[in-house]
Amino acid sequence: MSSTRKFDVAIMGSGVAGINAAMTASQNNLSVCLIDLENSLGGISYNYGCVPTKTLLHTAYLLDVIKQSESFGLRGINQDHLVPDWGLITQRIKDNIKRSVKHLLTALNQKNITRINGLAKVIGPNVLGVNHEKIFFSSLIIATGSQYPVVPFFKPNFQRLFTPKTIYSIREIPNSITIIGAGMIGIEFACMFASLGSTVHLVDRNTKLMPYMDEELSTFLTNLLKEKNINLHLGFEAIDDQSDNLLIKNKSKNQNDVLKTDLYLSCIGRKANLSGIEYLIDHKLELTKRGFISTNLKLETTLPGIYAAGDINGRFMLAHVASKEGEIAANNIAGCASEILYDLMPYNMYISPEFASVGLTEKKAREQGFLAQSKIYSLNSNIKVMTEGHSGGFIKVVSNLDDSEILGVHIIGHNATDLIGEAILYMTNGGTPGSFKNVVHPHPSLSEALVESLR
Repeated sequence: MSSTRKFDVAIMGSGVAGINAAMTASQNNLSVCLIDLENSLGGISYNYGCVPTKTLLHTAYLLDVIKQSESFGLRGINQDHLVPDWGLITQRIKDNIKRSVKHLLTALNQKNITRINGLAKVIGPNVLGVNHEKIFFSSLIIATGSQYPVVPFFKPNFQRLFTPKTIYSIREIPNSITIIGAGMIGIEFACMFASLGSTVHLVDRNTKLMPYMDEELSTFLTNLLKEKNINLHLGFEAIDDQSDNLLIKNKSKNQNDVLKTDLYLSCIGRKANLSGIEYLIDHKLELTKRGFISTNLKLETTLPGIYAAGDINGRFMLAHVASKEGEIAANNIAGCASEILYDLMPYNMYISPEFASVGLTEKKAREQGFLAQSKIYSLNSNIKVMTEGHSGGFIKVVSNLDDSEILGVHIIGHNATDLIGEAILYMTNGGTPGSFKNVVHPHPSLSEALVESLR
């Protein structure tokens, strides 16, 4: 090691958790060092997750809308000539990633943050090794994220198997694809490829889709995917067959099936990226049973001065949660005591129509002892939804019968992922239906539907 530098805070990883931690620490007048590999600014979210998938989802949505053009009074569009061009689609994805990362870089450059490109490794108490240099720190935030695991279902180096990180390297839209894992990511990809014309098979070991969702949302989702002609294989597990096709097994029914498709996309859960922190693990950094770093609500680990934010702690592997965790970790380092509120973190799914959920489901509310009541408001009666020709959906509000406190809000519909933000705002401030009565919403708008759902 030829040189040394000292910082108040060193941050390993420049995904959304690391970036927000760095900016928050800088705002608190701490000296900050942000370390990550070259070309990885923005992490999974910007480079392989949120930005590319939402770009592709919007293309799929537009394709579906254009196919319905005559219902809007637009004639003359030759549907036979309407062909998605994978090359143009992926170029737009690359352009959006480049623009998004450029905005991140501009924001970072406006702060007093030292950036180092390299592989950081903890080599001793309060010291990192990076590029033959020693970086000393008072506090460390580990934000190294997650990675896709090796999939054992096929023979080694199987060329037709992809992950959400590598799928954009395909040269053309497949005629058929099998997606393993029906979480939010798997379902989004299933809907994308179905809209682009692929025959889609979706496999999951659970017997129902998204079992942690509210019952009405899960049922609606199942029917929606069937309407999109997505072949559901629920209750099936992929078997290690080491062949060119996917063998799936339903143990309860003692049933085996073989899925032969052009491509296979593994959307099974990611694992923690623990590279570079072996020293800390050897010195009793506690990991969870799933192999993630154990943290409390202040994002502190079991070692003093060491924090972990984002996917690396495995709590909620969502970008907006990672961003908040990075902020809270940095605030606690700066002496601004803060704890994260996981109870009001939303789940969003950007298919058409969108799904968004925050707080307790009706079932969970009752399990926790609340006298839960619910009300469902159909979005088919919303004028904005009607005039723009969106498929309906609904808003379900779960509240406590004792004091009318809103316990959960669950939405299916156009722009549900935007609408959920207002529900979070009210719930964060201890909202009840009466909290809305003096708030005037524009008409027509989707936002007024939330008020209507509480009447």
